[in-house]
Order: sequence, then C-alpha cells, then structure tokens
Amino acid sequence: MHDRIGNNDSFSAWVNFPDPHHPFDCPEPWSWLHKAEEVDLPEHRTRDFERRPWWHEKVLTAEPYGDPMIAVNRKPYSRIVPQSDDQLCE
Repeated sequence: MHDRIGNNDSFSAWVNFPDPHHPFDCPEPWSWLHKAEEVDLPEHRTRDFERRPWWHEKVLTAEPYGDPMIAVNRKPYSRIVPQSDDQLCE
C-alpha cells in the first residue's frame, strides 16, 4: 500500500470478517456478549417480500414467529461489531 501513495491507479482491497453463520459463529467471549432478551428490535418492521427471494416469505410465514424468536435470531449479529473491533485493534 505504501508504494501506491500518490498513484492514481485504481485498486481494490477485499477485507472479510466472519459473519454469524455456521461454521463462522462468533467465538467466546463474543458469543455470550448479549442475552437474546437484551437485543434491540427495530420499532417499525415491514416485510417486503416482493423484493426478496420466494423462500423469505415461506420461512417467515410458515409458523408463528414472534419477537422472542426474532431476538434469538438477531443475537448473533449483535456480536459482529465488538468482535471485529477487538480483532482489528490487535
């Protein structure tokens, strides 16, 4: 990167951080950082199925899916920022 300073040529950098999908679930201590009941849910959620693949609607409407389960599913995502921050600071 240092040899590119002052160079106007285009370049691309790919930086990848693990997301909360198996097999990349957050390791400890981040995996226990938040309890599901402490996860903030957006106030106004709309389901825009017309913009999504067919299976989004199928999955989300097949069974009752209330806030407690949504919080459990969002919990892994709440760990990404602190995990990335800690690892980038190393």
